[in-house]
Amino acid sequence: MIKVEGTTIKAYRGASGYIRVSKTDDDGNIEQFAANDVITLTVKNNFGESTPILRKQVTVESACDYVDITISATETKSMSELISEPVEFEYDINVNGAENTTIIGHDDSGAKIWKLYPSGSVDE
Repeated sequence: MIKVEGTTIKAYRGASGYIRVSKTDDDGNIEQFAANDVITLTVKNNFGESTPILRKQVTVESACDYVDITISATETKSMSELISEPVEFEYDINVNGAENTTIIGHDDSGAKIWKLYPSGSVDE
């Protein structure tokens, strides 16, 4: 299970799934991604660190309203050693990293959280 609640991503260690990403303008209207845009998801223990726990990039093939970032079971498993309780990481998603256009990331409300649950946990 991988699911998004607000801006929090929740996943079981060893789960697979996808995160659907869209972007909006200041008025809340959907802006299309352009062909060849590169969407990057970066997950870190915290953004004071330089090494990501997980980094996924998706290149847009043709203009579209949303992009699905696929996460494999191997990737969620590699985010942490065996855990017995949920752990939290920080993440952001940006478009065309060199331009640093952040879609979701640290803002006035704080860091965006990726919550990783132990395999088979029911504590959501």
